Formats: sequence, C-alpha cells, structure tokens
Amino acid sequence: MDRDKKCYEEWIDIAKGIAMLAIMYSHIRSGISDGGGGYQLYRYLEASFIPVFFFLSGFLYHPGVEISSWKYEVRKRLKRLLIPYLGYSLLLYCIYITWNHSNFKEIEDYLWPLFGIIYSRAGLFYPYYSSGQRYFLLCWNGAFWFITAMSISTLLYFIYLIKCNDTEVKRYIALTICFLISCLFRNIPVLLPWSIDTSFCLVIFMIFGRNISVYKIIDKLKKGYSMVWLLLIVVYIVLVNEAGDINISIRQYGSYGSVSILLYIVLGLLGSLLYSKIAISIQGTIVGRVLSIIGAHTLSMLGLQFLIFFFCDYFADFYNLQIMQLYPFAYSIMKITLSAGLCIVFDNIVCFVNIMLRRSRQSGVA
Repeated sequence: MDRDKKCYEEWIDIAKGIAMLAIMYSHIRSGISDGGGGYQLYRYLEASFIPVFFFLSGFLYHPGVEISSWKYEVRKRLKRLLIPYLGYSLLLYCIYITWNHSNFKEIEDYLWPLFGIIYSRAGLFYPYYSSGQRYFLLCWNGAFWFITAMSISTLLYFIYLIKCNDTEVKRYIALTICFLISCLFRNIPVLLPWSIDTSFCLVIFMIFGRNISVYKIIDKLKKGYSMVWLLLIVVYIVLVNEAGDINISIRQYGSYGSVSILLYIVLGLLGSLLYSKIAISIQGTIVGRVLSIIGAHTLSMLGLQFLIFFFCDYFADFYNLQIMQLYPFAYSIMKITLSAGLCIVFDNIVCFVNIMLRRSRQSGVA
C-alpha cells in the first residue's frame, strides 16, 4: 500500500479510498438482512474491494534491474507493512486486555489474542463457520489479516519478477501455477497463517496490475468507451449474482468449488478496472479529493476501525440511543465517517510527533 512517487497520480488514492469505505461498510452491515438492498450492495462491493489493493500495489511497483536492489526493495516494503502491523496489533492488544481483564478467568484469555497476532488469521479451521472453531483475531484486529496477506503476496510477486518475468511463456506458466496452488489449498481443513493459502490467488492481481502499468492501459481507461464500460458493469453484476458468498479472508471464494477461484479472479480483475475508471472519472473533483485523503490513510483505518466501531456501539447502547434500531443504515454511515475522520486525525498526530522527534534528534546531533 506504499506509493512509487515517480508515477503516482491522485486517482490511485481515490480508488483506495473507495475500496476502504467499501471494506468498512462490509464490516458493519448494521441491520442488513439477506436479500435486502444493503446486503446486495455489500455483495457487489466485497467481490472486488480486496483485489483492488493488490492490483494497485502491482501497478505502482517498478523495480530496478539489479537483484541486489530488489532485495533492498523487498526489505523496505515488508518493513512498511510489518512494523505498522506489529505496532497497531500491540496497541489494540493492550487496549483489549485493559478493557476486558475483569472478565478474564484463565491465562488463555490473555494468550489467545496474542497468538492471533502471530497467526494473523480469523480462525484455525476451514470452513470458518464450523463447530469447534478456534477464533484468533479477538482484539479488534480482524482487518489486519490483510497486512500479512499483502506481505506474503509481495514475496511471491518478487519471486515472479526475478524468475518469470523475462519471457511470455514463463509468465503464463507462473500464473497457471498460482491458480493451481490456490485450487490445492482450497479444501484443506485449516486456514493457514498469514493467508499463505490465499496469497497465491491474490498475487495474480499484483501481476495483473503490473501488466496494466507496463502496457499503459490506464491511458485507455481515461477515454470514453461508454458502451464498453456499461457492458463490463452488467457482466460484473451478473457474475456476482452467480458467484455466491465471497470472503477471501476466510478462503470463501464462492459456491462452485475450484471454478469459484477462477470466477473470483475474473471478478477481481473487472472490479479493479471499474474502481480505477470511477477514480479517474472523479479525479479533480471535491468528492475525488475527499476520497484521495481517505485513500492516503488506509493503513490506520485497517488498524483502528473495529476499535472505533466497538466504542460507537458501546456508547450508543450505554446512553440508550435508538439510532441503531431506527436508522441502521444512517448509523452505519455515521460510524464509517467517524472512523475515517478519527483515523486521519490519528495519522496526522503520529506524523507530527515523528517530525518533532526527528528535529529533536537532528538538533541534538548538531
């Protein structure tokens, strides 16, 4: 989720902002029942909002030709992902045990959330909604599986660039291998740590994003072709309606076995193009600017949204507010807006503190 400043454009943050709002909406779904309009909107969003981030990551990254520089880039990108992962996770863990320690009866009440940070998966067993499930991401860090999934996918992406990117044949072989490994992992009875089992699927979107960048397809997206985009939207809606329930975080690709993986890839690619087209279309507008600000703070929103959602519900219940029951959709929008705003403020405070500390160290050295 980091940026290559040499080729960065505002539409990229806009696309990330749209996808992040979609993720937060999917995590709330207040008052959304099966078959309702809100639930249907959730299904259309969830089919592609995760692939968008992997697509944009591959689109942005343009490595040098030296293997040594690639190793440096791997370390740099992983540090940008894993240091915040560890920091946010420990912060949430401390808040969680402080808030809940009076309800803890055994030592494992303290240890399981900590193990969840290490394992970085919502649960142990597949299917996720099975009896005897062991839940891990308990301390409001349920969205942070994404960070470790991105880390594993980044490693796979670099292996692809080093080993397979010199010929067309190798590229197709690599994509086929990623798809077949995803199929092999689909029905194993456990959810693997750090989303190893789904990363072989997710890296395909990074490769796709790189190809979009290399062949300058984004320049073509900036043009009209209204009928083409209308057709893609119709195809996307039809495929989502046929796909079944999708949740990549728990390896839920859809309702058609291994075919669902292929369908998910197609939906992810279509969705990534549609998100990009929308972002390009509103670039330069007030709405686009707001979304680009949100898109520039996605890491903190991943880390803190569940904590903010929890306290919203807590205070609404504490003060016996009826907004949750009377206006569930409006309440959901309020929670998303508050979460996004607080995360942006938090990021700016952290940035300010870092600048002050850096200046303090520099003045001390001088």
